[in-house]
Amino acid sequence: GQYLLMMKCYDLAKFTIYQVAEMNHGLIELSPIQQAIIYSFCENHEKAIQVLEESSWSKPEVTMFIIAKTLMKAKKFKAFDSFTKAVKANPDFAEAFYQRGFCKVKLHKESSVLDFNRAITINPKHCQALADYGIVLLLEAVESIILNTLINRGIVYAEQEQYGFALE
Repeated sequence: GQYLLMMKCYDLAKFTIYQVAEMNHGLIELSPIQQAIIYSFCENHEKAIQVLEESSWSKPEVTMFIIAKTLMKAKKFKAFDSFTKAVKANPDFAEAFYQRGFCKVKLHKESSVLDFNRAITINPKHCQALADYGIVLLLEAVESIILNTLINRGIVYAEQEQYGFALE
């Protein structure tokens, strides 16, 4: 599987890794996280989530974090809830705050800036959180400019008594 990955034959690598994991089932005990990573890599996201949900952990934030990442790969909206559980379980988990903020951006939810800011507060060297924080701030500024432009255009049309255009 590793050689196929290096050769960028991703479909064959997935197939090989999945087959080896299934053949060794019972011979080599894999942790639930290892099993979930294999299933997620092989795009069997449902099975990865099932394995993680069935396991009990002393560190629930790690489990919730991995479940949320798998849900994001599967393009499921439950990822946001799992990231929220992860940050509640460990309020000092910078990566969980960053991922929840990223999830909010993908879901077009408000307040992603707050999660990026919290991730940066916890870990000032979190480069991706810093970059995305800046991007979100720029996006919000652009949206504000667009809104102000539309309002001003409507006012100009109203002053010219072209009410149909003003309403558009």
